[in-house]
Amino acid sequence: LASLGDPDPDVVEAAVTVLGQCVLSPPHRERVVEALDTRPPKEWEGLVGAMAVQEDQDLLPQLMESCRQRLLEANRYLVAVGTLKREAPGSATDLLADQLELELTAVQSGVTRLLGDLGDAAVVDDLIERLGAEDEEARENAIELLENIGDRSLMEFLLPTLADDEEERERLAGEICGWRDATTESALTLTMESPDTWTQLAAAWTAVSLGRRDLLSALPDELAGPVEEIAGETEAKRGDTGMATQDQPLTSMEKIMFLKESSFFAALPLEELYHIALSIQEESAREGSVVIKQGTRGGKMYIVVEGELEVSRSDPDVEGESQRITVLGENQVFGDMALLDDEPRSASVIALQDCRLLSLQRSDLERILRRYSSIAFNMMRILSSRLRDIMAA
Repeated sequence: LASLGDPDPDVVEAAVTVLGQCVLSPPHRERVVEALDTRPPKEWEGLVGAMAVQEDQDLLPQLMESCRQRLLEANRYLVAVGTLKREAPGSATDLLADQLELELTAVQSGVTRLLGDLGDAAVVDDLIERLGAEDEEARENAIELLENIGDRSLMEFLLPTLADDEEERERLAGEICGWRDATTESALTLTMESPDTWTQLAAAWTAVSLGRRDLLSALPDELAGPVEEIAGETEAKRGDTGMATQDQPLTSMEKIMFLKESSFFAALPLEELYHIALSIQEESAREGSVVIKQGTRGGKMYIVVEGELEVSRSDPDVEGESQRITVLGENQVFGDMALLDDEPRSASVIALQDCRLLSLQRSDLERILRRYSSIAFNMMRILSSRLRDIMAA
């Protein structure tokens, strides 16, 4: 069961396969049923998939009920997200919304996986796709066919989560869960009660950012230490404790937000961003200083926090001349190519003004990539996009 939460998708799939082949004794069955109620969405998704392939008719009603309850909670989250985006917009709210979207995706996947095992997986995928169509008749036909596989209440709970328009999603979700008077306080309290630790932390940071430390009592006791650290850093930076705020180091959550706003790390969930943030270091560069020198081998990549830097390339056959390639600004990443291919730097980077930077060492990046394969996939996507741009130029 613990392996269902592993960051490596291959480990998760192996755990699903093994659990699906297990013959459950009564005590083990009780543990599985309990886990359906308490596990984080990602682990729940794998557990539902494993139990569905067993074709245990006695367990099926409990699986269906678990799917209904998870979808009901997902609809509440949709209402909570809409409320927070209206009443408390900001980077912390956006991070929480992204985290809840991950939970929603896991629940959708678990439900469709169960329906696929009950019927035909390819047919179910096609019907789910039709649910997002604008053609009302096609949607109704898809619902009717899916009801023959599952049941109507399951489809009713699933529909709002598939709507593309955010306002429509929130409206439909409110009708399903009956929650139409959500407030910032009730939305944050709900998300702090999520079974997912990272969602709880994102909700806690949102509460602290809004000056609502009083809401943190909804969190479990085991999060007291990390949350207290987040709250202390944030309040000190804001000046709530009377400490000076000028030139203070970035807080852990500020580092995460800079990572999130850079194209290189934007697609990563909070869990992965957190572990990267623990490894990155703050650096400063004075105006005119050379951060990267062309032709040298690099051991770091950088993200710009403040200031601008010039990227220039010189011709080795023409002494003293260099050509400006571009100017880098806030949230932009540089130095990553040499870090990945271990080749000499292809250009120099010089600070045009006093700058603040975040840096990540090669050894730390390699360690993180071994743990989180999704980061490597995201880097491959970005590098492929760069290559296409170069070839099209």
